[in-house]
This record gives sequence, structure tokens and C-alpha cells, in this order.
Amino acid sequence: MPVMLMFSPFPASEAQSLELMELTFKKAPNVVALKDDCCNRLSRKMCLQCHEHLAILSGGEKQNFLDTYPYGCDGYLSTYVSFKPEIAWRFWNAIKKNDMKTAMEVNAKYDIPYFDLLSGFTGSFDAGIHATMELFGIMKRWRPLPYYSAGAKEMEQLKSFFQDLKLL
Repeated sequence: MPVMLMFSPFPASEAQSLELMELTFKKAPNVVALKDDCCNRLSRKMCLQCHEHLAILSGGEKQNFLDTYPYGCDGYLSTYVSFKPEIAWRFWNAIKKNDMKTAMEVNAKYDIPYFDLLSGFTGSFDAGIHATMELFGIMKRWRPLPYYSAGAKEMEQLKSFFQDLKLL
């Protein structure tokens, strides 16, 4: 069965983390992809080392993909694809055309302010993405304890944000 791993390095040792990745693609041929959630300097090293052996995806934010794309990152897991896929496609089509100016404009207009907004929420991204899904009629925002569910104030902030972008 094909397997995708999440890149989660050893905090104390970059060398050990990269060695483990090399062993993985040499000894485990069913590992075909790697999701990078670190999105840092080590991620770029991992991409350089592994991109010829594994498909590499960056986590959620377009800027994480933009940081690792030149080093061999193949794709990204889009947050917008769940509720406004045309934004994800606008970005990805720009990447396919090597139109970095448009890709960065999409990131600057949609992702950066969205993630800035969610980072200010109690419950941060988790509460914000569930609230976003409710706003777009996909599912309810309510989460069982100990998770936080966005309240009326946060829903209003999200609604205003997406209305300003003319997405609602």
C-alpha cells in the first residue's frame, strides 16, 4: 500500500532527521510521499535530499509551498480548496505557468490575511477552519470539548473578511 509520511524532524538533530529520511526512501519503497509541516530551513534541506525519490507536499499555507518549491516541493495541501476551490486553482495554475508574480499575489491577497485572522482567534486555526466551513455551508463549526468552537464575534469577523474579498 502506498504511504505518505509526515516530516517531523528530531528537534535536537537535523542530521539525524535527514538520515532517517534517506533510510526511509531506500528501505521502504511503499513510502511514496512526504508531507512537510515544519516549513522551515530544514524543510528546504529535506526537499533537496528527497525530491527525486518521493513526492513532497507542503502543509496548508501557500507561502510554505512557495518557500520550498525551488528546492523540489511538488505540491501543497490547500486550505481554500475545501471552501473556495477557485482560489486554490488560481494559485496552482499560476505555479504551472511559472507565473510567480500571480502566485504571490494570490498568497498575499487570500492566504496571508486569512491565516493572520485565524491566528487571533481563541482556538486558532482549528476553530477558524471549522467556522469557515460553517460560513460556506459545508458543516457546522461546533467541536466537542476540549476544542474551542468559534463564537458569534469570530463568525462576524470571518463573514466580513470574506465579504471584503467578494468571496461571500
